[in-house]
Amino acid sequence: MSTPSAIAFYGACIGGGIGAGMLLEVWINNKIKG
Repeated sequence: MSTPSAIAFYGACIGGGIGAGMLLEVWINNKIKG
């Protein structure tokens, strides 16, 4: 794997993880308040 594609791959994983974490946090907050 070349360096640019590795950076893109890790960037996508990190971005996806942050997005999933934010969604999970919103869902938990809704569960608590609901």
